[in-house]
Amino acid sequence: MSLIKEEQLYTPGGVRLSRALFKEMNDGSSDPFFTLGRSKDGLPSLRSIFIPMVVEDPTELEFAEYVFGDYSFWVHLTKCRWMEPHLEEWRMIADTKRKVNAFKSIAKEAQGNHDRSALSAARYLIEEPWKDKRSPKTKKAVTSSADKASAAVQNDVVRLKDFMGK
Repeated sequence: MSLIKEEQLYTPGGVRLSRALFKEMNDGSSDPFFTLGRSKDGLPSLRSIFIPMVVEDPTELEFAEYVFGDYSFWVHLTKCRWMEPHLEEWRMIADTKRKVNAFKSIAKEAQGNHDRSALSAARYLIEEPWKDKRSPKTKKAVTSSADKASAAVQNDVVRLKDFMGK
């Protein structure tokens, strides 16, 4: 069961809604379902739903099905020019949070867990091989989120080095 019923995603004429779904973009012809930022006027924040779900599922499939009940509807929204800056920010935050978790796993490995599969999985998450790295913008975003996540656990790394006597 999705947050929005399928019939609420379309006009009576069968046209997909996009701007009308959001408080900030709505022209007043219908009631919005979400806000793009923090929760306002009792409306749920799509940002607050998206980020935690996408940290665990970077494909965005579970998020799309949970919110809209339809992945293709989500793909339609992601292609809207007005949605791009919001989505770029949300994805960067989710990528960074995912990498923080991966760096924590690496730090735990360094403490003596010695589970090679956990270390390999953490490296996989940091390197993001599922993204197309041919684009300089994508390559820069992957590096940037890794740098931010690395900075978030830098104190742990320093303590581990001191502990291990290196």
